[in-house]
Amino acid sequence: MTDLTPRWTAPLRTLWRPCLLMMVSLLAACSADSCGCEGFVAQDFPPEHYDKTMPQGAQIRLSPTGLDFVEQNIGPIIDGALPGGLQFCIATDTAGDPKLCYPYNRARNGVHAQGEQPFCSDGSQGCQITLSIEETIITPKPPNQLEVAITIGNLNPTVPFETDVAVIGNVKCDVTPYKKGADINTPATITAFVPITFAIDQMSPTKDLSIDVGEVELNLQDLDFDLKGGFKCGAADFLRGLFRGIIEDLVRDQLKDTVDALVAEQLCLSCAEDANACPDTASCGSDQICLYNNTQECVPAPLGIEGRMLMAQLIGDFTQEEDAEVDVMFKMADYVNVDEGVTLAGRTGFQSTAISPCAPIDPTTRPPFTAIPISP
Repeated sequence: MTDLTPRWTAPLRTLWRPCLLMMVSLLAACSADSCGCEGFVAQDFPPEHYDKTMPQGAQIRLSPTGLDFVEQNIGPIIDGALPGGLQFCIATDTAGDPKLCYPYNRARNGVHAQGEQPFCSDGSQGCQITLSIEETIITPKPPNQLEVAITIGNLNPTVPFETDVAVIGNVKCDVTPYKKGADINTPATITAFVPITFAIDQMSPTKDLSIDVGEVELNLQDLDFDLKGGFKCGAADFLRGLFRGIIEDLVRDQLKDTVDALVAEQLCLSCAEDANACPDTASCGSDQICLYNNTQECVPAPLGIEGRMLMAQLIGDFTQEEDAEVDVMFKMADYVNVDEGVTLAGRTGFQSTAISPCAPIDPTTRPPFTAIPISP
């Protein structure tokens, strides 16, 4: 089958607007992995035509108001990434030191009885910790970072705790975290700080946007502990620091696992279904994401759309050729800046797959593919 896509019959600067509008409509209906719209096939833009793409061909601005909107909706996003919510189980351990989550040493009014064995939500023996996202604050950190502060609440479970302490001997306590300065039944909150750094991947031939999520830091200043179990608990006040470290490690590890899973799934190029999906400078890693050979950093997943528009299906009678096709690209690339908001650039590309022999040759040269200046 011969492809008879018409050659452009006017300078590109007069045609990019309708093409871009058509591509944006496709972007609304399609994703990088699949497409549910007729007349479009998701596939890679031909590498031999990268030199005909327009750097900074589009500009997107996330204003302070836009950041406020993200703040208000990031909780449901996190909840969606964690089907069971932000929760984890401290399994019963009666062999180690410290021993954890065996039957309670003391009763807690309205919560549990003395000698009652705690259970986790999956039915196993252990202490269930179920947290909630209370508030999210996004703070721009120029020139290329956002700091996301997530307030995590509902930290108020009682954990039976046993350890051997020099001089004092064996100590058994029920340890309950609560809000500092309040009563034991007031849940404590923890603030997690997650840095998000934007950059341009210089190893990408189209200078794709990369997003790196850094290490999670925790602020436990609002957290205090109630120790019940006899005079030894009061004498072993250092247990507050020990248990603080246990809680900090558990919450940090849970958040880190969640963040790492989100990064791998959403921000890194997957090779799970195609081992050849990685560029020549990268290899498919054990987590089934592409890793650059020289840095072992993940290859950023393209944030946008690439594919082929089947013009006869899209615009019907407005094209004379049933086989008319155009390769298109629209993805975040080339430029990013953080001030009081976030400014991103998009790389655009439109390339016909063939030239119709019935159309006259247009002597007009295409404009240079130099980066379009960023608007102030």
